[in-house]
Amino acid sequence: MPSAPKHSEGPSWPDGARLAVSLSSQLEAGTQPERGAESPFVKKTIRAGDGLSLVGEVRGQGDTALVFLHGWCGDREYWKHQVGPFAADYRVVTLDQAGHGESGKDRKVWSTAGLASDVEAVAKSLGLKRLILLGHSMGGPVALLAAKRMPGTVVAVVGVDSLHNAESQLPGGL
Repeated sequence: MPSAPKHSEGPSWPDGARLAVSLSSQLEAGTQPERGAESPFVKKTIRAGDGLSLVGEVRGQGDTALVFLHGWCGDREYWKHQVGPFAADYRVVTLDQAGHGESGKDRKVWSTAGLASDVEAVAKSLGLKRLILLGHSMGGPVALLAAKRMPGTVVAVVGVDSLHNAESQLPGGL
């Protein structure tokens, strides 16, 4: 599968929309990426505001950074088949959110707002100035709260299997 179009290619869509179409195509087709799948990464440990260790990987290049946020009980490996193709055009960050993977698990107060604060700490530590946040499941609400904390820095949020309307009625039998 080809990577997301570069800024000068394809329709005149905002980065987040172009990225969402490309990511959605990869996930629906269940395909493996063709290029950059084994792109080199640097493992980073960053301190959250409360001192908790956050572990992530950084790869790629570009003025815009994609920050991938996994869902509940996941870790940064959830995104392993998506990050490679984007690393050619974007700086890509995959994060083990607090309480998951290699990140710290001894936080005193757990909240979605605290996880969003962690995303802000990662962005500041890595010097990220322009972000697209991608959140799977629980990562979607975390991404929205992080975007609210960083106006002007977060330019798009992509929810993957998240941001459901909890009040909607499901058809009978489900």
